[in-house]
Amino acid sequence: MWVIKEDKKGTCKTLAELMRHIRNAIAHGHITFTSDTFSQDSRELDEVVFEFNDRPGDVGPYNWCASIKGNALREFCTKFVTEVKNATD
Repeated sequence: MWVIKEDKKGTCKTLAELMRHIRNAIAHGHITFTSDTFSQDSRELDEVVFEFNDRPGDVGPYNWCASIKGNALREFCTKFVTEVKNATD
């Protein structure tokens, strides 16, 4: 199971879909941190949540949103690398 939580707007059926949405969110600046939005200013990973938003075009509502706690990000990245390596072997 992946440690990233998707909202009900849209869920990914494949790892490729998940990575496309995350890539789009980062590339278009649609990533926020709870420490940015709620003035928590925490530097502790277990107190920070990363939120990714994606939409089909430059404007309009988001059709995908996901979040992950900072302390789960390493686990997510490690699992992702393992999945990619297994797919390419």
